[in-house]
Amino acid sequence: PKPKDFTAIIKFLLERYDRCDFSIGNVMLAGEHVNKKVTQSIELAQNVHLNSQAKRNVKKLANQSYQITDMGKKEALDHINSMLIFKVGGVRDIEVTRFNRLVHYFQNPVIVAKGLYWENELLAIGLFVQWRNKYLYIKGTTTEAGRSYAAMQTLMLNEIEWAKLEGLDFEFEGSNVPSVAQFNESFGAKNIEYINLNWDNSS
Repeated sequence: PKPKDFTAIIKFLLERYDRCDFSIGNVMLAGEHVNKKVTQSIELAQNVHLNSQAKRNVKKLANQSYQITDMGKKEALDHINSMLIFKVGGVRDIEVTRFNRLVHYFQNPVIVAKGLYWENELLAIGLFVQWRNKYLYIKGTTTEAGRSYAAMQTLMLNEIEWAKLEGLDFEFEGSNVPSVAQFNESFGAKNIEYINLNWDNSS
């Protein structure tokens, strides 16, 4: 049965765990540690509609002999971490360590790592989770050369189309950051609100 008293759940988690980052559906809930967030999703029954900018971007590699291949999780993480730390100065070592542990120890659902290569050069990487009827994008990045060719959009479009062929809904990590949400929405994704519980009392 579904729990009815979510405040009791929050109290239980606060008493048991020093640190929490937990997301649930869009339930009626408020409080100090409760944040309303937005994710973006493309449902199976929904057609993929690229906006005009996305259409222009995916054409940059359309006539090139690029390859999208499976990658090992460790290799993908090493590339993602080095690229993100280089591009985002505010990334803390502890955040990288926690994310690495999460990916490394996740056995079920399955974490899939994909890389887009052109002329033997890695241009973009994406990490995805396949779980039940969902295919969720959780993290990715692109090189400077990959950005010039919009390699991330080509990679994402490939995975979205694969998910639909497999009968899966495609979900983005989601973001309230306008630029990230705009990227997700460029594929025709719709906004879905959800609740996130977050605290860190470990220090």
